Amino acid sequence: MNLFPKIKSKLTRNTSSKFYTNIPADVLKLLYFENGPLVNINSESKEPSAIDINLPVSTSVPSEILGYYPKYQTLTPEQRGYFLNWLCDRKDTKDIGYAFLYLYSLERCIYEKRHIKEAVLEINRLQKIFKNDSFLYYSSTAIIFAAIKSNMFNILDEIDTSMFPDEFLIVSKILSTNKLFPKDIIIFSKYLGYKEKRYIQKYPEIFELQLTNMLRTIYDTTYFPCYELKSDNIPQKRLLLSNFSLTDRELEFPDFSKSEHGKTLYKILKLTHEETKKYLRKHNMYKKNTPVYSYEGHKIPEKDLETIQNILETGKYKE
Repeated sequence: MNLFPKIKSKLTRNTSSKFYTNIPADVLKLLYFENGPLVNINSESKEPSAIDINLPVSTSVPSEILGYYPKYQTLTPEQRGYFLNWLCDRKDTKDIGYAFLYLYSLERCIYEKRHIKEAVLEINRLQKIFKNDSFLYYSSTAIIFAAIKSNMFNILDEIDTSMFPDEFLIVSKILSTNKLFPKDIIIFSKYLGYKEKRYIQKYPEIFELQLTNMLRTIYDTTYFPCYELKSDNIPQKRLLLSNFSLTDRELEFPDFSKSEHGKTLYKILKLTHEETKKYLRKHNMYKKNTPVYSYEGHKIPEKDLETIQNILETGKYKE
């Protein structure tokens, strides 16, 4: 079964110059060209996505998928034709290599601080289309690279970060707010090393209330305050952009799970587990089908969802 839709049934053989003119202007400015009227990079850069408009291009269907670390220069004429046509709409394709080839160009834009916001928004658009784990990891790395290297943390509030790996998502959230709310802590509990999910799954509201109580007791807030994430005391891990031609594509990234913050949150989750267990036993709720929650001396029936929601959002009991 062929992985590629037919582009044109009739075989033609041309150079790239007759194809790239159909690519939308907002995409063209994010690409790199070695020659022609749009030249903006030289061959010495070894940029794998750079388009040489003199190389032959075919409109026939590619017979092979792209391998690892694709380069425009080494593609077959059929693959070049498919890539240039694909850039017109950037729709889903079973060959993830084309998305990576385009990602190389977007990463270089970010690396060179050229159209950074547009590149990030385009990467985020691709993330909604391509669910490949490797692509999601490297594309998320590129966005984090842009936020940290260009000090553009506010860009994280403008995009959909739900596709980010947990280790990126928790740090991006901290970088933008310096806070982790109970729901955030529960979502990231696995990343933090907390593996006991019984109460989270069976009694989510009670666990969240107990966690909220724990935060109020320790910090006098309904969230976990996070500061000094850039401190030298925070363990770092090395991230890499996927574009192998960039000379300085490494990024030191906070390894939050191994930081003092991460270790503290793990302990808080363990304590919340024990408090939830005590609460369930005290109110004999292992056997009850209609539990009653307790908050600062107030008994709240489970059906009173408005009161429970108000406590979770504000940390206050409203008469």
